[in-house]
Amino acid sequence: MTRLTRALVRKDLRLFLTDRRAVIVSFALPALLALFFGATLGGGGQKPPKVATAVVDLDGSAASKRLVAALAADPVLGATVVATADEARDLVRHERAEVAFVIPAGFAGDAAAAAASAEDHSARPAVTVLSDPTRGLSTSVARGELERAVMPALAPDLGAEATRCATRGLPYETTMSSVGSGDSGFDYGAHALAGMGIQFILIGAIDSAVGLITDRQRGLLKRIHAAPVARRTLILSRLLSGALIALAVLAFLYLFGHFTMGVTIAGSALGFGLVAVSFSLVASSVGLLVATFGKTPQATRGFGIFIVLIATMLSGAWFPTAFFPGWLQDATKLVPTRWAVDGLDAMSWRGLGLADALLPVGVLLLTALICTTWATWRFRWDD
Repeated sequence: MTRLTRALVRKDLRLFLTDRRAVIVSFALPALLALFFGATLGGGGQKPPKVATAVVDLDGSAASKRLVAALAADPVLGATVVATADEARDLVRHERAEVAFVIPAGFAGDAAAAAASAEDHSARPAVTVLSDPTRGLSTSVARGELERAVMPALAPDLGAEATRCATRGLPYETTMSSVGSGDSGFDYGAHALAGMGIQFILIGAIDSAVGLITDRQRGLLKRIHAAPVARRTLILSRLLSGALIALAVLAFLYLFGHFTMGVTIAGSALGFGLVAVSFSLVASSVGLLVATFGKTPQATRGFGIFIVLIATMLSGAWFPTAFFPGWLQDATKLVPTRWAVDGLDAMSWRGLGLADALLPVGVLLLTALICTTWATWRFRWDD
């Protein structure tokens, strides 16, 4: 290696190390992402997750009451008792429960008859398992807890037949029912459109922030100010133009998804529109706010991409938040992008109504207002 080569290498390394944001993004970002995926998808040694569960007892027998009590006392399930299957389905549909069990009428008697049958349980009663289609792990855990609870609850009624069930199989079965849009299950295409749309719209907002900084460095903002143009006028124009671009991107993505993957707005069309508009305002306002903090286009782009990746990661855009640990699922509710993804999912594949869009819309509009106000206060016409 020649002396000139060594000198150029040292120069490049010094330039890199003097850019603190570049150093942070280069080292901290991959470390944080690795930590996130490791904690979220980690393997052995983890305790069973808590599973929000509801249970409906349509039997009302002594055995079914023992089963309900066992499910309610289970440390993993802590099941909540509800009156009807429709109520349980509504809890799962609105994500207030991850799983619900519906114990059918005649369950205890039919289970006893199946246990005593010489036909090897050919007519076993079925417990219906209502589940959120994104909660595969939680559903598996809940079914395991149900299996452990059923036989102790039935044993007093089965008598000697309870022992025979150990070799002949359980005297009941489970019927799975996925609670999604029309109970059709999780639509990966619709979720991907929401997640990738939000990620790349935010990246576009960062590019807009970089453009605003470049205009300031070139003196263009000074010339606009001399026109004269008020600060609020410039901020409002940037906010609206950025939001319109973001809204156009979302509209294109869902039209593309409709014709290529059959994605539909199974819920409220008005609710979907409100969520889309409110998120578009958030994305545009975030771009404005980032521009007021950035000093150079290069540093701003690196820092902005870091923010976008973290926000996208925590929103459930890459994979559903159901895969997150319980504490992280709660923490992500502080991240506006989580509300955007949930809102778009609710209005598309989940098939929910306008009322379910109001909370996400409120959170997003509040976020846009805070970011816009902050950006207006920090904005300067020159460096």
